[in-house]
Amino acid sequence: MLVRRSLLFAQTCLALSCAMLAGVAAAQANKEPVKNLSVVEVEYKSALSDFRPYNDQAIQSWVKANNLVGRIGGWRSYAKEVATGEALKDASEVPDTQSSHHGGVKP
Repeated sequence: MLVRRSLLFAQTCLALSCAMLAGVAAAQANKEPVKNLSVVEVEYKSALSDFRPYNDQAIQSWVKANNLVGRIGGWRSYAKEVATGEALKDASEVPDTQSSHHGGVKP
């Protein structure tokens, strides 16, 4: 029984190999030079060309940060800023509160 299965497997492999070789031979036999090809110029732009490295931000007091968010209008104003694409008007007028926490010195 094992011999029959092995023989059947070998015959199947041989038939598939012949079919694949015939397909490859037919594909290569039809090769003709293609005429009137136009050259397309490709412009490459790296995904990292506009990369901005991380800059440390000054550490701020969380109490002052919470008060600032409250004055601006809370999380809804941040969501509105993202939805409309406009910067918050009040954010530019608010003083910088990030320079004094923990001495404001990088380690």
